[in-house]
Amino acid sequence: DKEVEELPFISDEIERLENEINQSDMQMEEKNEQLAALFNQLNRLYHGAYMTANRGSEMHNHKDWLKKAADSLEKAIGLNSKQPSFYYNLAMIQDELGYSKQAMDSIRKCLELNTEDADHLSLAYRLLVENGEGEEAKGVKETLRRINPYAAAML
Repeated sequence: DKEVEELPFISDEIERLENEINQSDMQMEEKNEQLAALFNQLNRLYHGAYMTANRGSEMHNHKDWLKKAADSLEKAIGLNSKQPSFYYNLAMIQDELGYSKQAMDSIRKCLELNTEDADHLSLAYRLLVENGEGEEAKGVKETLRRINPYAAAML
């Protein structure tokens, strides 16, 4: 619960690592994967700051943390668009921000990349139902039932 307090230090470290990666002799694809992983970690930090702010006295800027988390994920996706968890995390944040169309786009992209993750399928199901996409939601639930019957039963 110290994300807000430690943010300056960690942000500086991430910037240092970003510079180190950019100046390395790694192949561009490897650099992009490493940088995307850094931005994903920054997303986790901002999301943690959001969760901490929701429990503390920093409520005045808590949505800003989510927006920063989304920005970090969009940078990660720009560098590595083949990682389904980036889209899953982005969909969760977009949903929390009330951006339902963007969340739907993100979770659909996630499922294009991987339909074998129960968490991804559960979020997809919930978003589809909330957005009136019942037929598509049935297909997602059936896929979830096949790979994790317990998770499907919990929907």
